[in-house]
Amino acid sequence: MTPLSVPIGTHMLHATGIAWAMKNRKEADRAVITYFGDGATSEGDFHNAMNFASVMQVPTIFYCQNNSWAISVPREQQMNSRTVAQKALAYDMPTIQVDGNDIFAVYKATMDARKRAIEGGGPSFIEGVTYRLGDHTTADDARRYRDQAEVDAWLDKDPLIRTRKYMEDQGVWDDKKQEELETRA
Repeated sequence: MTPLSVPIGTHMLHATGIAWAMKNRKEADRAVITYFGDGATSEGDFHNAMNFASVMQVPTIFYCQNNSWAISVPREQQMNSRTVAQKALAYDMPTIQVDGNDIFAVYKATMDARKRAIEGGGPSFIEGVTYRLGDHTTADDARRYRDQAEVDAWLDKDPLIRTRKYMEDQGVWDDKKQEELETRA
């Protein structure tokens, strides 16, 4: 019997390979985006992909969802850099750290990276600082390694709550529209 294996971050190599193929085919209006967690940045495939993308200047957007936990391992025990974005700077690519719970900041950073990529500016790295409110998988119980106070501190930063409040403040959303949406759903 073969054990179940969950390779972390291996898809980043595929993303850079696809971007390289697009560049060689002169598909200038396209870019590839790859999403991964902060734990994946401790894997060799992350560094291989970042190096290849940087050297070959392929249109790849690396988006790290930094929730400060590599499953049950806190950031401080998996990396010595203060931020994940610092790792990307070593590959000399445009890098930005954004509030990963702010949909407008994420959208702008992603669109800026896409524009740069399709204009021939090569890869970019976005670190979205966020938090995983629930368990990592169905086999995980985050209560074993996280304090409830830590989770509670992030609840008010939930992107759906923040976006709804923003829309209410702008006068484009209210309780009636919310009820209509929930009824349709």
